[in-house]
Amino acid sequence: MNILILCNSFLPGFKEATKITITEFSQILTNQGHTVEIIPNNSLYQTYQKAKQLKKQGFTPDIIHCFSSAPLLVLKTLLVKRLFSNVKTIHTLKSYSKKILGSLHFSRLLNRIDIITVSTHATKNELITHHTDQNKIHIIRSPINLDRFIPMNKDILTKKYKLANKTILFYYGSLHKNKGPYQLLDACAPLLKENPDTILITCPRHTVPQELLNHATTLGIQDRIQWLTHDVNIVEYLNMADILILPYISMEGTEGNPSCLLEAAACKVPVVTSDFPELQEIMTPNVDILMAPPSNIEKLTEQIQRILGDKRLVKKLTENAYKKKDEYKNTVITQEFVQLYAKLLN
Repeated sequence: MNILILCNSFLPGFKEATKITITEFSQILTNQGHTVEIIPNNSLYQTYQKAKQLKKQGFTPDIIHCFSSAPLLVLKTLLVKRLFSNVKTIHTLKSYSKKILGSLHFSRLLNRIDIITVSTHATKNELITHHTDQNKIHIIRSPINLDRFIPMNKDILTKKYKLANKTILFYYGSLHKNKGPYQLLDACAPLLKENPDTILITCPRHTVPQELLNHATTLGIQDRIQWLTHDVNIVEYLNMADILILPYISMEGTEGNPSCLLEAAACKVPVVTSDFPELQEIMTPNVDILMAPPSNIEKLTEQIQRILGDKRLVKKLTENAYKKKDEYKNTVITQEFVQLYAKLLN
């Protein structure tokens, strides 16, 4: 099959989950013998012009597959579709957009696509309430790379990074306000102050906003935080963590199946996160994971303390979450998409 992927990602200098997963998705398809072209992060006009260029070069897609967080971006697919006859279309809604033009009020436009995929039933239900044809919506989870994210020896890693005998609170990903970075600092502050061997490591891999640095200073914990703004071996840092904290205050801009959460499960690292329906759908509270209401700092701190103080609880949570990892393996998810492609073409 010839597959043309459109996506609103691949921003230079950013380690975006979407960028990583689409790149791996494309590589798996290529390894299976399919031909894949990607048009990333362009305006409607630029996308159309690049598609025209591909056509001149002799590339004719069987499938146009758009990945975005905004229903309105279906316009890219519809525009490019005009260049090719008999092409089939799929739109994957990765998350809820943070931008006004990403509003779900444009969801009705998705009905002009052959198939829509989302990662959770909660997202599907949201689309249906915004007048999207439920018969077109399929649930396909977000993928992770299980060849890369595997459990590793924590003692060896902490010695390597000179962090032996430290209790490591960990966060990685964007520091956008919806991700809860201020809530992260507020919840960790009492633990960092009470325990001199406890540190917080954050891996945004982009510049830290000055107001967030100021907030850490106001809390008196600026010297107890490592801000890793450069590229690092995230698998090793994740495996060093005693806990991964994902204090989302909104699911806007976050995949319904957050990569960080799934990668932690694959590495047997316990997680505390927010109790949104999308997250409860993939991990069961108090069975696979601990959760707290969004922005409830007291409860978030309490849940972190539970994990740090109870090895039996950690073992239960991590073993249960680890059993779910294969559902999200990137080769498994890719095959689900290939089956959808074949269904459309047949």
